[in-house]
Amino acid sequence: MRTSLLKGTRSLNSFCPGLGFHNGNLLFYLKLICLQVSAPAFSKVLHKGHWAVATFFGLYLLLGLLIYKDYGISFDEQLSRENGIVNAKYLVEKLAPRVLEGREFCPRCPPLENYSGAVLGPVFETATVALEWVLGLEDQGDIFRLRHLCTFLLFFTATLFFYFLLQERFRNPLISLAGVLMLILSPRIFADSFYNPKDLPFLSLCLISTYTLVRYLKRPGLLTAFWHALACALAMDIRIMGILLPAATLVYVFLHLRYYPKEGISGSKVLVSAFSFLLFFIIFAITFWPHLWEHPFSRFSEAFLFAGNFTWTGHILYLGEYVNAQHLPWHYLPVWLFITTPLLYTFLFLVGIAFIVRQVIASGISLYQTPATRQDLVIAGLFFVPATAAIVLNLVFYDGWRHFYFLYPWFVYLATVGLSELLSLISRVKNERQRLLLRNALAGLWLILIGKVAFWMVLNHPHQQVYFSIFSSDKVRQQFELDYWGLSYREGLEFVVADSKKEQIRLFVPTISGYVNSFMLPPEQRKRLVYVKSIAEADYFLTEYRWHPQDFPLEKEVHQVKADDFKILSVFKLDRVYKEVPVFNPGLP
Repeated sequence: MRTSLLKGTRSLNSFCPGLGFHNGNLLFYLKLICLQVSAPAFSKVLHKGHWAVATFFGLYLLLGLLIYKDYGISFDEQLSRENGIVNAKYLVEKLAPRVLEGREFCPRCPPLENYSGAVLGPVFETATVALEWVLGLEDQGDIFRLRHLCTFLLFFTATLFFYFLLQERFRNPLISLAGVLMLILSPRIFADSFYNPKDLPFLSLCLISTYTLVRYLKRPGLLTAFWHALACALAMDIRIMGILLPAATLVYVFLHLRYYPKEGISGSKVLVSAFSFLLFFIIFAITFWPHLWEHPFSRFSEAFLFAGNFTWTGHILYLGEYVNAQHLPWHYLPVWLFITTPLLYTFLFLVGIAFIVRQVIASGISLYQTPATRQDLVIAGLFFVPATAAIVLNLVFYDGWRHFYFLYPWFVYLATVGLSELLSLISRVKNERQRLLLRNALAGLWLILIGKVAFWMVLNHPHQQVYFSIFSSDKVRQQFELDYWGLSYREGLEFVVADSKKEQIRLFVPTISGYVNSFMLPPEQRKRLVYVKSIAEADYFLTEYRWHPQDFPLEKEVHQVKADDFKILSVFKLDRVYKEVPVFNPGLP
């Protein structure tokens, strides 16, 4: 049964307490989290008198706190948490060994020096595990709900910085809020902002780093270099690809050198601040990545080479065919970006790019002399250089294009430029009546189209992760993977425990997602589930159709999870013995 947003929300005891955990000591800590995340940015907004803006972000924060518990557990969250545990244990052993006396976290986890995942950036995972320990959480459901809350709060913070970034460009709260709203009302990004443990924290830190970059380029100095270095280091310590940000910073500083004297900033001051930025970045990058503490440069090279030579050899359903991830066509990334982004945003993005290209052709390098157009070129470069490199170098993608989600805020920024330029074009119409009519028509059309996206998100909550801009038929299941992370298993398991009267329910599922989503059930219901190794032993078979887009030859389909008309999960009640079904099963704990 499709869950609506209104039915999926849970009430709060007050603004920030409780939040779905069962530990009575959480009230203070969770209030502290909310205040630490939101207070500095809110104070900046309120100081400037933008009460409407503060209200907007307050409502968005409240929405996130109401619905973060509605989402299932993604495929990667177990492994990501393990990365955090290994690094957190290493930190405690080095800095406060007595804390671990008489306690054992993840006994099967290897020490950091023997951990194959040590080359993966740990900063977000380590922070969430540390919070988990501080709060004394032991139930798996509480632990994953906390992780989802932290992921959302980081993204929420990033949207505040996105607003500040847009204000640096437009100086118009309505235009800036329109850009933020397009970022929030991007269905796949919205859903992932609650459970994606890697790509969304990386997107969030890249967005924050973009704001600190713009501030640093406008006002190069020790303080702006310090904050920008911190943001860049945190981004890189989530994904090694974050090295693009400090590299881009040095390139842009070099390009800016010829203009700084005209703005009253000496070249020597710029060079000193650039050297300081690089030094701060190296210190922060090593500090927040324990694997780099010993032999930092050789281990960084190891991590960089690992990311650059990643050789996943699986196959991806793309345009109706299974394609080896090592041999994807050049159009994989642009096609995925187009089909998963609302058409309104894509149109405005193209308008924004057309404006920038026209200005470059018309004005040449003089375009680079104004702060607004300079900022546009900086962000256009941040978008197009990595995207082009991914296509030219034939980088490995899988699970859609989530590894390049960090490009998306820059895409929305350029779409906001397009919206602003359309309004500017209308403002040059001489006839006042025609000008007012055109402006109202554009605003009305924008509201209708973005309202349509919002309505889709409400109607299909909490499965916004399978949004397509140009497909609505179930036939899309034959063209692209849908719920590749298996989040819909949560709803399927909730149906099973309600449908069956047995004390022990035997389940057969094709992927690990069907197991980890049981953590979202109440403990007493969780205990009823017994996972078996073959369909012949099972009472129920649940499948999200990954690597198997065709229907299964089973008779009694008792439940479906749908988004639009896409069938993303089926529950079969096995009232007769089936010998086997052709599914991928990696084995369950």
